[in-house]
Amino acid sequence: MIKRKTHPLPTEEPLITSTAIIVIAVISYLANYALNAYFSHHLSPNLFGDLNIGLKMISFANMAILLGSDSSAMRFLSMYIKEKDTKLKYAFLRWMFSRTGLMIAIYLVLIAIGTSVMFLLHHFHIKALDSHHLAVYMLWIAPLYALLVISMNVIYCHDRPVLA
Repeated sequence: MIKRKTHPLPTEEPLITSTAIIVIAVISYLANYALNAYFSHHLSPNLFGDLNIGLKMISFANMAILLGSDSSAMRFLSMYIKEKDTKLKYAFLRWMFSRTGLMIAIYLVLIAIGTSVMFLLHHFHIKALDSHHLAVYMLWIAPLYALLVISMNVIYCHDRPVLA
């Protein structure tokens, strides 16, 4: 007699998680749409464009800070977690956060030098501080955004997509 393997019935947990992810995605899309509508009505077209350029500059700086660490976390960290290899998991986390910390330190030094030059130009009455593009000031936010992206990826790798 041939015995067949029986597969356990799927639980409701993946369905609940998938539904929660879809609900969160729809809410975030609607929030983004509402925020864009609010900004486009309350800001001048030039300032709205400057804000969008600043946000794109933050994304570009985020790529320079992370250098693909977020993508490698999705590949390697999730594999180490699935295999329950805590030694490799913690070694990878140490490597990822130390490399990101080093890149943030280098980035902050470069931004501090740029800001110092801006203040010197302002001090010697060459260029006023308010004449610089908004994106220059928004670049200070990029390290926080990079830490947020990396933290979200680590949480996501631990099978907590709703929390991420």
